Amino acid sequence: MNPEESKTTAAPPGEGKKETETKSKSRPVTVYLAVLFAVVFLLLLLAFFMQQRSQQALEDLNESFTSDVAELQLEKQQLELKLEEAQEDLDQAREEKAILEKQVQAMEGLRQMEATARKSYSELKVLVDQFEESELVGYLPTKPLTEGQPSPAEAYRHLYTMIY
Repeated sequence: MNPEESKTTAAPPGEGKKETETKSKSRPVTVYLAVLFAVVFLLLLLAFFMQQRSQQALEDLNESFTSDVAELQLEKQQLELKLEEAQEDLDQAREEKAILEKQVQAMEGLRQMEATARKSYSELKVLVDQFEESELVGYLPTKPLTEGQPSPAEAYRHLYTMIY
C-alpha cells in the first residue's frame, strides 16, 4: 500500500466519533418515529372499529325501522278490514232500520184501518186504497204477534176482502 492511500482510507481520529454520535442521535429519532407510526396505526385501527360499530348500529336501526313499518302496514290493513266490516254492518243495520220503520208504518196503517172499519166503510175504502198505493202491504208481518190471533198480513187481507 502506498502511504498516500493509507492516509485517504484511514479516517481521521475525530471522524469516528462523529459517526457514532450521529448514529446515537438518530437512534432516538428512529424510535420516536416508530412509536408515532405505531400510535397512528392504533388510532386508525380504533377509528376503523368505531366506524364498524357505528355502521352496525345504523344497520340495526334501519332493520328495526323496516320491521316497524311492516308491522304498521299490517296493522293498517287489519284496521281497514275492520272498518269495511263495520261499514257493512252499519249499512245492514240501516237497511234493517228502514225495513222496521216501514213495518211500523204498515202496522200503524193497519191499526187506522181497523179503527175506521168500525166507523165508516167509505173511509176504510180510501185508507185501503192509500195503503195499496204506498206499497206498505209487503211490510206487514206474516207471523202472528200474539198467539191465537191472526197475523197483521192476514188481518189486512180480511179487511181488503171486506172492501173488494
